[in-house]
Amino acid sequence: MNQKLRRLVAYTSAVAIVGAMTLPIIAGTTAANASVRASKSLSHEQIARNFLSHLRIGQPAGRMSAVGPNFKSYNWSGYADTPPTSGGSTYTAVKGSWKEPTAKCPASGIALAAFWTGIDGFSSSTVEQDGTIIECIAGVASYFDWWEMYPTNAVQVVAAVSPGDAIKSSVSFSGGTYTLTVTDSTNPASSFTTAQACGSSPACVNSSAEWIAEAPCCKNKAGTLVYNLAKFGTWKLTSASRTYNGTAGKISGGPTVNKITMVSQKNVAKIKALPGALLSSGTAFNDVWKSAS
Repeated sequence: MNQKLRRLVAYTSAVAIVGAMTLPIIAGTTAANASVRASKSLSHEQIARNFLSHLRIGQPAGRMSAVGPNFKSYNWSGYADTPPTSGGSTYTAVKGSWKEPTAKCPASGIALAAFWTGIDGFSSSTVEQDGTIIECIAGVASYFDWWEMYPTNAVQVVAAVSPGDAIKSSVSFSGGTYTLTVTDSTNPASSFTTAQACGSSPACVNSSAEWIAEAPCCKNKAGTLVYNLAKFGTWKLTSASRTYNGTAGKISGGPTVNKITMVSQKNVAKIKALPGALLSSGTAFNDVWKSAS
């Protein structure tokens, strides 16, 4: 697979720029744009699916190694659970539930919003994740579920879902295999489970667990600009948990709980999506859309 480089830069609330991680992306920005201009013989869903095949969802948000636990990112909003600095680093399961939000799409252009749970990515260069995505193209919204083993493969779109569907996302690791599952209890035909092995370079290290709303990348050939964030209102994550060193726990169970706010690339003082305080004894939170870019 041909690859280009892109940077996603993470910020802390106390430091302007913490650092950057150079990440591979799938080549084909031109092809992705072409899919939006596809023949009228294609349905809107087909155009949307074609476009998604050129994205990477669930990119690591950057090296967030400076002072925490409150971070800012160009593309992530939500929470990440990490081990203590001197502790172990084995996360073997993560899950969360939500009702698929309804998008208010702009009349033109492209806007995206992905929702997922995953292992790795906060402080490592792989992510094993699954969830749903809202895709606004030319004023029309499409909704899908998907999974990805970043950077082993591209986004794997599975099925169409609908606003209001009851979604459960989970990732678990055992015996060298990751089991990725999205359950749509409103429309069971859209549910899926897949078992995947991690690639060897880089290796998956199971160093974090995440619950994230994301603005996927990349709208430029250099791979540095995320797409506008689709106006999703509020993403209400519930029933969140993770397993760390063999013990199941909540988001608030730590060892270290990191809160991530999505900010504009043009003005880091401008918030795009804001996670609220942890609710229900640390198993839930609301993530609120604030701005497209």
